[in-house]
Amino acid sequence: MKKIIVFAVASIAFSVALANIPKHSATYYEAITPEVQKAQRKGAKAKIIYRVMDDEGMPVTNTAVVGTWQNDYPRKTWKENFVTDDKGVFVAKGKVGGRFSCHIWKDGYYSSCAGVNFHWREGISPLVKDGKWQPYGEEKTIILKRKKNPIDLKWHTWGIGGYNAPATNEWIGLDFEKGQWCAPYGAGEHKDVLVRFSGVVIDDFTWDTKTEVSFTNVPYAGYYEMSKDVYSEMKSCYAASTNNASYIDRTMTFVSHGARGISPNSQTTDKLAEYKYVVFRTRCVVDDKGKLVSAHYGKLMGEFNGGFMALGFRCAYGDQCGIFFNPTPNDPNLEDMETINRLKLQGR
Repeated sequence: MKKIIVFAVASIAFSVALANIPKHSATYYEAITPEVQKAQRKGAKAKIIYRVMDDEGMPVTNTAVVGTWQNDYPRKTWKENFVTDDKGVFVAKGKVGGRFSCHIWKDGYYSSCAGVNFHWREGISPLVKDGKWQPYGEEKTIILKRKKNPIDLKWHTWGIGGYNAPATNEWIGLDFEKGQWCAPYGAGEHKDVLVRFSGVVIDDFTWDTKTEVSFTNVPYAGYYEMSKDVYSEMKSCYAASTNNASYIDRTMTFVSHGARGISPNSQTTDKLAEYKYVVFRTRCVVDDKGKLVSAHYGKLMGEFNGGFMALGFRCAYGDQCGIFFNPTPNDPNLEDMETINRLKLQGR
């Protein structure tokens, strides 16, 4: 039995690895030429010129960088320390068969990371030339985001307040500040968003459900999507947009199907990828002339989705997940103290 389990895990890992191989100008296997295979086994010269900049485009000087080189055949890893110069530049140069990665920490900044898999480069052909990984001497920029003004946002994640469907086939209000369903299903007071569950759940293996998340029809309320800054510990923007045109009043719909014992037919369709997040505006107040005078802002981090008669969030390992709500009216600040506290617990 143990051998079967190990084989199954290995097969899944291999499948995931293949699924994550980027698309090249040629296929992956066509790109692995004899010269590339030789470079993987014996190494080839690599050179990358990194420029470290802050979020305002200024060079981050005299900063320590920890680099990691890695060979795959045989597996070998070694560290190398760098320091950025007066232009924020450091040069990673060595002989390697697999990849290079680096991490940067500095007081007053959120750490950042970067890296290159030399034999998994999209659109690079040839991958190796004259014993050098291509493009040899390429220039890359790393952004180190500053810690500006973190505040205590109201944070609610999976399960807090109970996001399981309290009812089906009706619109239910969800209070982002309290993380609670609104009456009569919970202690929530403000319908910051409306949620409707429908479909059927037969058991833990068989279901056919739909979850709709609608930003209420209040003037100027709505949301927009952004891509995470995946390289940084601070993955979101610092502040929500105050431009009325940024917010769209619309509904996200998530459809989830499951069939017992037929894993190829099990699928989940949603409208927000894991590398995306949502910035929202709610509790909008307008004057007698229809002008916006007050609103609250926040963000939904992680894969905000619905399925199996529940509303939840899924994040990559180590990411902060859930609803982050700014309780101060007209304050668009989204830099959350929760991220700072988590980093302190990790000694950073």
